[in-house]
Amino acid sequence: MELMWDWVVTFRAHLAASLAAIMAIFASGHAVLNKRDSRSTVGWVGLIWLSPFVGPLLYYSFGINRIKRKALNLQRPAMPPGDNHSHAADLQKSLVIEG
Repeated sequence: MELMWDWVVTFRAHLAASLAAIMAIFASGHAVLNKRDSRSTVGWVGLIWLSPFVGPLLYYSFGINRIKRKALNLQRPAMPPGDNHSHAADLQKSLVIEG
């Protein structure tokens, strides 16, 4: 056990940097794939990479628009089991026109 603890203490800076890089990769990947406005994407990715640990936490706290996603889920009509028509395209068109 003591040998393991010595290893952790010796490489704690490397472990912290690796954890920060992993968090930044996942957070920036999510931002790039899900943000529609390129300016906000660049801002979030910059914040994520320039402030380790804090940037990804801020993005996951404030950068993901949970209210709009929940509203979309509530607006979607319940589709019958055999209905192949997707209402998602209609909702996306209305959001593009409104937003």
